Amino acid sequence: MQDEITQAVTIAIVPAIADAERLRAIRKPPADLDAWGAYQYGLWHLGKFSIKDAALAERYFKRAIELDETFAGGYSGLAWAQLNAANSFNAQPLSIMQALAEPLAYRAISLDTANADAHACLATVLHNRGDRQGALTQVQRALA
Repeated sequence: MQDEITQAVTIAIVPAIADAERLRAIRKPPADLDAWGAYQYGLWHLGKFSIKDAALAERYFKRAIELDETFAGGYSGLAWAQLNAANSFNAQPLSIMQALAEPLAYRAISLDTANADAHACLATVLHNRGDRQGALTQVQRALA
């Protein structure tokens, strides 16, 4: 009985593990360490939660994108910074910032389908727009 259970579990999870490893292997770190550094500075400023730091975060995320256009983190970080500036500080109208953030989130997802931040950001945009089902789908992808 134990052998049958072991075999059934192995048959069930091997494809999932192989798929997860394949996705992990193709995830691309930034080609430029300066892009990674700019991204980290952007996250740091975003976490300080002030209007001044939100603007600095946007600049760092834009710099990360300039340094490496294929680094998904720069795009998802910039999208979050723009949403944060609108939601938290009313720096710009939310509709404008959502229109800017949405394509950035999609770009990040196209570069790295496993980028949970990008899926969560897109979920926020879709939720604010009233697309509850789309938001739920993105939340599930972020959690996965």
